[in-house]
Parts: sequence; C-alpha cells; structure tokens
Amino acid sequence: KSFVLTAVTWSLEGVVFYFVALSFGINISPLVFAAIISLSTLIAVVSFLPCGLGSFEAAMAFFIGAFGVEISLAIAVVIIYRFVSFWYSVLLGGLSFVYLSKKMDLEKLNI
Repeated sequence: KSFVLTAVTWSLEGVVFYFVALSFGINISPLVFAAIISLSTLIAVVSFLPCGLGSFEAAMAFFIGAFGVEISLAIAVVIIYRFVSFWYSVLLGGLSFVYLSKKMDLEKLNI
C-alpha cells in the first residue's frame, strides 16, 4: 500500500515538473521527470544539506542538461519548479504559522 502511494506521489511530482518544463518548450516524458526528481532527491539526501538546497537543484539541472537542454534553460526550469513544488508551500506554511500563533494562546496548549 505504501509503495503504491509513493509511486503515485513521485508520478505526480513528475507531472508537475513536466508541465513546468513544457511551458519552457521542453518536451520530455513525465516518467523521465519523475526519475530525475527521484535521483535528485537521493543526491540531496546524501549531501546532508537542509532540504538538499543547492545539491537538489544542481542535480536536476545536470540531468535535464543530459537530455540536450541548454543549461541556462534547465536552471530556469528547476528554479520555477522548486518554487511551485517546494517554496510556495513553505511560504504558505510560514504565513499560516504567523497568523495562527497570533490567534492562539500557545501557553494554553501545554506543548
């Protein structure tokens, strides 16, 4: 069951990456993008950097470039993809935390 959920999650990440790349005129299979995301995530984990910052993006740009895409275009795609898939949710989560921490009395929660 968890394997199926994981496969669906990686596939959806690949679809998001595919549409971002497609908007830049790059047409590679969504499954290839899912594989690129998976490999880049493994590299990011091995790098021991927080959230794989830098290593994840560099690996993704490298793998996209391996398919003949110009590196500057690959970097642009990776930056937009990372904003759409990662930084957008971080921004919303941070804003939600600030808003909710002002609305709630954190001392009463007994955390």
